[in-house]
Amino acid sequence: MTFQEWVDENGGQIGVARKFGFTSSLIGAWYRFERFPRADNLTLLVAYSEGRINVQQWAADFAERQRQRSDGTSVRQNKIKGNLPVNCLSRLKAVFSELGMPAERCNLRGPRFIARWKTLTRNRFRGS
Repeated sequence: MTFQEWVDENGGQIGVARKFGFTSSLIGAWYRFERFPRADNLTLLVAYSEGRINVQQWAADFAERQRQRSDGTSVRQNKIKGNLPVNCLSRLKAVFSELGMPAERCNLRGPRFIARWKTLTRNRFRGS
C-alpha cells in the first residue's frame, strides 16, 4: 500500500495529522512528494500503519519525482490564490504575462481600474 492510499483510508491529510500528531502541512508535503520523512517519522508512520505502507515503493516514487523536478519537468504548478497586491504598472503587466493572459485582458484604461489606481496612489502619499 502506498502512503497516499493509507492517508486516504485514514481520513485524509487532516485526519491523519490529528490522529497521529503530525502537522497537516507536513503530511501534505509527504503526500505530494515534496519532502520525504526523516527516519524517526518514517518509523512512526510504519508503526501507525502496522507495516502496511510500502516504504521501498514510496522512496522509489519520491526519487522519481525529484528526478522529474531536476529535469525541469514541473510536477505541480503554483497558482495565484486570492488577491495579489500590485504597486506599479510594470509589475501588473508582468503578472499578466506570467499568467499567460493576452494583452487585451489587461485593460489598464478601464474606468474602474483608473479610479482604483488613483485611490491607491493618493492614499499612499498621504501615509495611509
